[in-house]
Amino acid sequence: MQGIGLKPAYFGAHSLQIGGATALFAASADLHDMRTMGRWFSDCYRLYVRACFSQTLEWTQCACSTMVDDVVVVGEFEEVDGY
Repeated sequence: MQGIGLKPAYFGAHSLQIGGATALFAASADLHDMRTMGRWFSDCYRLYVRACFSQTLEWTQCACSTMVDDVVVVGEFEEVDGY
């Protein structure tokens, strides 16, 4: 961290886990590869992945531009007045 002008005291190994997992996720790495590189034997790597701003924009654009056909079966679903 000092080599790139940041204070090493602000960063630890945990920062590298989050940063590494997030960078691999942003690069569309295969989930199996992410587990292998992080040496995770469970799905705990999912706790470290953070959505990147550019990915969030892509997901929003995808959600807003996807046509969805709603299946309506008459009488099967009734309106719920309260929960």
